[in-house]
Amino acid sequence: DEFLWDFTTPASPSGSMKINKDDKYTTSRKVELNLSANSYAAYLYYSQDRASFDQSPAYEALPSGNPKKVSFDLTGLEGANTVYLRYMSREGNLYTDVMSDSIILDTIAPNAPSISGSASTTSQTPTWTWASGGGGGNGTFRYQLDSTAGTWTETTAASYTPASAIAAEVNHILYVQERDEAGNWSSSGAFTTTIETLSVSAGATQYWNSSTSSLSLTGSITDAGGIASCSWSSTPLLTFGTPIGSPNGATSYSPSTPTATSPP
Repeated sequence: DEFLWDFTTPASPSGSMKINKDDKYTTSRKVELNLSANSYAAYLYYSQDRASFDQSPAYEALPSGNPKKVSFDLTGLEGANTVYLRYMSREGNLYTDVMSDSIILDTIAPNAPSISGSASTTSQTPTWTWASGGGGGNGTFRYQLDSTAGTWTETTAASYTPASAIAAEVNHILYVQERDEAGNWSSSGAFTTTIETLSVSAGATQYWNSSTSSLSLTGSITDAGGIASCSWSSTPLLTFGTPIGSPNGATSYSPSTPTATSPP
């Protein structure tokens, strides 16, 4: 019999690996290893322990389909995490080098921003300002007025002034959050501003009706712009709630917290 000897070196597998498509940061320990390998690669082994590659690692079959990827749970601490990988052919030939890729694990949100403004103002377009609370924020903020459940407005500015007049005689709360490079948003910083534009004109007479919990006025009630309205302040200051009557010429009001039981 005649034997043929083939001294050709079997082709070796080759390829590459990236974590989360080469993202710089991740906010989750669960990541994807995105694989690229030639047709000779049939198995792979991956670990965050570089020394394990020299200790009889357990290779697994290369995933089918394209793009090829495997799920992996990072085991390192916050900060840079490196994953190592090597391919192997069906014949047991190894890719020459152990390849690696790193990603920064960041699951900790920045501190809430510090917000400033006027506690009380007559302006219906007040300005709020804020500063980073530290803790790794990157200067990207988002804000909402009077809610945290709606749509946030993202900005790199450090102040907000409403583009048009907002409601008067109520409290307005501005909520602001800051983001870090990984995409974590902080909890909300908040600041409350009360807009008080209304006053009783000079010479008005006030009568408190304790049985109906209402205050009756004679005279005009105007806001800061001279427009007839349905709330007021007096000296001593009384705090009132929803007015009863029409917006113009109303003379009877319901207080939210009665503070007097006789005419002032």
